[in-house]
Amino acid sequence: MNMKKQEEFSSTVIDTVPSPVFVVDEDMRVVAHNVAAAADLSMDRPPAIHKRSGDILHCLHSTENPDGGGRAPYCKNCIIRNAVSQSLKGNMVVRRIARAELQSGTEKPEASLLVTAAPFQYHREKYVLLILDDITELIEFKGLLPMCANCKKIRDAKNNWHHVETYLQAHADVDFSHSLCPDCYKELYPEPTKS
Repeated sequence: MNMKKQEEFSSTVIDTVPSPVFVVDEDMRVVAHNVAAAADLSMDRPPAIHKRSGDILHCLHSTENPDGGGRAPYCKNCIIRNAVSQSLKGNMVVRRIARAELQSGTEKPEASLLVTAAPFQYHREKYVLLILDDITELIEFKGLLPMCANCKKIRDAKNNWHHVETYLQAHADVDFSHSLCPDCYKELYPEPTKS
């Protein structure tokens, strides 16, 4: 396979990954990304290239420094940036869970991300394959679900309330069959009294 066909093949393979995938350099500048990243972040391919990942991801701290994302004091503790740095220094795959607040219009939704950083070298340059999986729903199921004490509806991350069945069908891929427990059966169908 010649070099051009190899690059086309690699690009096609990365585009089939359903999670947002970025190729970043040591300064966290995006040099490539897949279709899922473009769709999730509503961005075009050419304009996103060579911007720092914090700017592209709409990190709340990306505007705190005139030099752009990655330069604010908070960036030293950024799990995504640190995973990329550790991956490059140790030449190893690094996986971390990060809680992120991202600017989306006037809202600042929180998301739980599984951050995977895998280093590689291409034409003697070092890069990192950065994969960001949104695991917010998994984390919600692992922890507590906010439930109304009266009607038993469940509140989602966007502050919308859903019936238990609807929420679990949408978030846990489960179906329900309905039946009656013994106590409810007795309450709804009491034995007739003998006269």
